[in-house]
Amino acid sequence: TVSFQDGVSPTAGYGGTVTTYIWGTNPATDRSAETTYVVDTTVGNATDDRRGLLKFDLSSIPTNATVVGATLEQWISAEGQGWKVYRMLVPWTGTSTYNSLVGGVTNDGIEANSTESYHNGVNLDTIVNVTVRDNMLVSDIQGMVTNPSTNYGCLIKGLDEATGDGV
Repeated sequence: TVSFQDGVSPTAGYGGTVTTYIWGTNPATDRSAETTYVVDTTVGNATDDRRGLLKFDLSSIPTNATVVGATLEQWISAEGQGWKVYRMLVPWTGTSTYNSLVGGVTNDGIEANSTESYHNGVNLDTIVNVTVRDNMLVSDIQGMVTNPSTNYGCLIKGLDEATGDGV
């Protein structure tokens, strides 16, 4: 079993993570120093969407290892709706911005997969300060382990595109 924790370097049984979010309303803002990321949807204004990026340092796992399960635990500190997760197809860093990613990131099959890996549809409008666990798509993680050069992590978008809400 290998665990990954934001803010923990990939030593002592842990792998590190990189998280950030991009927001077209503040397109040049580097959010690498922030301790949270925001996922939010604004109906009719994709530039105002905030999209999370999450990547794991999987280099401690041998490329011939078999992934049998993967769970993502996230601490939810603000109300909102659920999220959709897509495997990223292009490189990014914690200092990436809306501008550096050339107008943000979309799940268009070029920047991120067009088909979601999984989603969490839990209505969190009245639930805050909880840990939420999701089973990640094993084939996504297996692909990143087997071929480390394709480990670009995940795009996380707000689930509620009809009325607009995020987490």
